[in-house]
Amino acid sequence: MMGNMYLGQYIPGNSLLHKLDPRIKLLSSIIFMIISFISGNLFSLFILVLSVMLIVIFSGTSFKVYFQSTKYILFFILLSCIFNAFYGYGEAIFKFWIFTVTFDSIKNSVVIILRIASLLFVSSSVMFTTSPNDMSFAIETFMKPLSIFKINVQDIATMITISLKFVPIIFEETNKIIDAQRSRGADLDDKNIIKKVKAYIPVIFPLFFLSFKRASDLAVAMESRCYNDIIKRTSIREFKIGILDILCLVYIIVILIGVIYCNYLI
Repeated sequence: MMGNMYLGQYIPGNSLLHKLDPRIKLLSSIIFMIISFISGNLFSLFILVLSVMLIVIFSGTSFKVYFQSTKYILFFILLSCIFNAFYGYGEAIFKFWIFTVTFDSIKNSVVIILRIASLLFVSSSVMFTTSPNDMSFAIETFMKPLSIFKINVQDIATMITISLKFVPIIFEETNKIIDAQRSRGADLDDKNIIKKVKAYIPVIFPLFFLSFKRASDLAVAMESRCYNDIIKRTSIREFKIGILDILCLVYIIVILIGVIYCNYLI
């Protein structure tokens, strides 16, 4: 299972992050998003990368699983940053035809890669260590102020959670369909881009069909359990903020202060 992990898939465990309150994890990830975007110099980026490594270690999941689940996204990020390296101002380091690589363009590319990769790894750690039900509870808690405007936050939280849950399922179904088509002699590895697109058509249509079928089955299952938007639902678990959750918030706040200090005082 670990070799075929998908982004957004929950991994049961007993790590430090698994024990945290889902509300604290969601709040910490939002703060970490701010930290990632304000990190600009070498010192703040070092703090950012170091904190991400610690979070991955505390999640109890190996770095291999993180790279396995995010490799396609990381590839496109790396590709875009390589193209971005050819656009910038300052003294040229390398020139080839109409392309010019400068120190500023390389620096911007590295900053972008580290920022987005850090966000990707932290969000993955939250998804890996938080069950869909717990995530739904956390989202619903943060959206409660919207209930003042007569917005059903429980339904919105449920829809978001179901959408996140469907991501790994769709990836899994895609791999199954690809394997089935290859067993029937379909050539999905043709180097000709036109032939490759045509070869993937028998993959796309069954995927849409299975996705709609799963959504229909889920709707029937929810209706059979008397799910509706009138009755206020309760949670089977009671979450309480503990010392470990407070320490986690302190850790994130210390990182935020450290990054701000490095950005503006060093």
